[in-house]
Amino acid sequence: RTYSPAYRLVAIASRYPRSSAGRAFLGNYQPMHGTTISVHMNQTLKYLKLGSQFSSNSLRPVLQYLKFKSQLVKN
Repeated sequence: RTYSPAYRLVAIASRYPRSSAGRAFLGNYQPMHGTTISVHMNQTLKYLKLGSQFSSNSLRPVLQYLKFKSQLVKN
């Protein structure tokens, strides 16, 4: 059984429901925890780069969403 890259990324994010990255991706963003989002984003990106099953095209919207969320933290 194979899963789409987006589904896999949701699965990765949901493994860390208490992390700000997991919350941001799942649409439950809390600015209170925004200071750690870049750390968890980098962790997630490392996981994604390790898997050859991820294609940049299918992940681009998801990564753009994560970047958008991180912009909210910085500003």
